[in-house]
Amino acid sequence: MSRFEKKVLDYVHSNIDKIYLIIVVLISLVIRFDVRADNSNYDINTFLINWYDELKARGGLKGLGTPIPNCNYNFLYMTIIALMTYLPWGAMTSYKLLSMIFDYLLGIVVARFVYELTDHNKKVNAYLAFTIVIMSPLVISNSAVWGQCDSIYVFFVIISLLCLYKSRFILSFVLLGLAFSFKLQAVFILPFYLFYYFYKQRYSIFHFLIIPLIMEISAIPSILAGRDILDTFRVYIGQTGNWPVTASNYPTFWYIFFRDEKYSSYETMNSLMVLTTVFVILMYIYLWVHKKIEIDAHKFIMIAYLLSFTCVMFLPSMHDRYAYMVEMLGIILVFMDYKMFPVIVILNCITMATYGNFLFYSTANIRDLSWLNFGVYLIGAVYINLMLSKEDLRRGYEKRI
Repeated sequence: MSRFEKKVLDYVHSNIDKIYLIIVVLISLVIRFDVRADNSNYDINTFLINWYDELKARGGLKGLGTPIPNCNYNFLYMTIIALMTYLPWGAMTSYKLLSMIFDYLLGIVVARFVYELTDHNKKVNAYLAFTIVIMSPLVISNSAVWGQCDSIYVFFVIISLLCLYKSRFILSFVLLGLAFSFKLQAVFILPFYLFYYFYKQRYSIFHFLIIPLIMEISAIPSILAGRDILDTFRVYIGQTGNWPVTASNYPTFWYIFFRDEKYSSYETMNSLMVLTTVFVILMYIYLWVHKKIEIDAHKFIMIAYLLSFTCVMFLPSMHDRYAYMVEMLGIILVFMDYKMFPVIVILNCITMATYGNFLFYSTANIRDLSWLNFGVYLIGAVYINLMLSKEDLRRGYEKRI
């Protein structure tokens, strides 16, 4: 080996972390910019670009004062869209660049979560978690191909959970309020916050008022432009009735029994689906409270994952992108418990199949995927509860001896 080769290899060895990250980020950027330009879809053409064009025609921020037709997103996202109209490039590029930026921010916060919660190989685990997020076909498809903002609200949900775990409660609720300011689907993490409040008794019920307060603060540009102060909440109240279907291209538990394109099943089953979700969540909480589980880092993520997945699995009107938060929590969970790896891989593959139906006109059978998805949910739920029971039995055994 020549002296030059030796120096090069020594440099690589001593800087392997930086070199690895640079290569991974470059590859992920090439993929994103390769797929972003030529990929249009129904959502972009029918909704996103129309919102952008409407705001631009009204003068950008000046146009926030009146409702935009067919728009069911909240004011913070609309303010960002209004700001994007001042940029020198077009609507599709603006939407996708915004979401892609948050892909990397999401990767960073997931990596930080993994770093904080794991005991061994913390740096390596964090780098791998970051890689999995930014290279995930699901994440790339959602932002660079679809132009959706799921990485934005999930970024705020994940970082809010990290703050909650570290007992930074006010900051946690501020960040959760920002998540709600972007998408109503942040509500899927609320059962965990309620359980944690009830079980740990570490913060006040009044902390939850921070969420609507932050939503109102984030809506100030729209309110100053002329919108009513209560419109922040009316947007989401109206959104719950926009898609009166049992499920929309997402394989929920109810898709096993029927897929009603004429929506009649929704009217009949809506209350049952909501109440079933509440029942399952309450059943879990009762079991965990009864067992007096000790919530360490492992159980913190396990419970957050299971409760949010329960919402997606049993609530009505679930869409293909609504499990995004569950899938990101699953990535963190894998680093806490490697036995969940096959479950999380299959979960992500199921969602990618539904993405394919919408984005690439594939023909994945949603009913078959529903059986598989419910099986994945059950395996995870049984395993998580067995792990909690195992810890409870271990503590009981130690007391006896």
